[in-house]
Amino acid sequence: MAIDLTLYLDDQPGELARVGDLLGAAGANIAGLCALTSGGQAEVHVLVDDPTSAFEALEHAGIKIIAEQEVIVLKVADQPGALGEVARKLGNAGVNLTTAYLATKHPPGARRGQPRRGEVRPRLTRVPDRLRVWHAANMTRWYPLEPSDASVLVSAPHVYRYRSHFAAPPERVWESLAPMNRWRRGARPQGGELAVPPPLRRRHHPRGRAGRRCPRMRERFFRWEEGRGYSFAVSESSIPVFRHFVEDYGVEAEGDGTLFTWTIAIEPKRAFALPFKALSPVLKLAFGRVVADGKKYFDKQS
Repeated sequence: MAIDLTLYLDDQPGELARVGDLLGAAGANIAGLCALTSGGQAEVHVLVDDPTSAFEALEHAGIKIIAEQEVIVLKVADQPGALGEVARKLGNAGVNLTTAYLATKHPPGARRGQPRRGEVRPRLTRVPDRLRVWHAANMTRWYPLEPSDASVLVSAPHVYRYRSHFAAPPERVWESLAPMNRWRRGARPQGGELAVPPPLRRRHHPRGRAGRRCPRMRERFFRWEEGRGYSFAVSESSIPVFRHFVEDYGVEAEGDGTLFTWTIAIEPKRAFALPFKALSPVLKLAFGRVVADGKKYFDKQS
């Protein structure tokens, strides 16, 4: 599966060349590229097959990696109307395209030649029943949530609060708990918010990485205090359950360790209110286990 990397660069001459040089030296092939500038920054999408070497090379050079996402690569005929035909089939199937750009003739993940055993191949002649092909290719359908802020942490019907002492200094806990550690350094406050809408939600701290069966979420940060804490509201989810979803994280020194606080506030849509109420005790235990696992993690490291 091809991987799209989103980077933030300074809008100045030579930045894209620097990225090309770094990836070339690391042996990471660029199979597709899209770039645009706004407000003194450049947002660049780079298509690669194996992101490991690309991540290492870019992060070592201080390049801001904002997000990564698995994408589908389709071979489209080089003739008038080809794009419209493919996009119309996706639109009729209810699949929303968030980003689209051209790739090389044989990009990573492209479907060409004879299919391997067990491989699911997109067919452009019609939309398969129940969108099996598109879901297999991680074409996520997103459901918008209502705008949220810190008030949801108090008003939501389901609020889960946790406090735990971690046997590690605040700096170390902060580094491990910062969301999407690969791209967090690229977040820049704009008008009180962090203008960073990650396409999918993956954790790189003791909570672990979101499993494929877990809902994916796009988040909007409305508080960021470097080294101390952050808050975000979910703007879109891959399941149509939530009306509001807000999380708040806090890190502060406590004795020879760190006091970690975590608050999750959820308000489901009216149609899901009763089922969610029944599920709430299970979620409370699951979230509590996450904190307990984090505590064990730092206890073992101390």
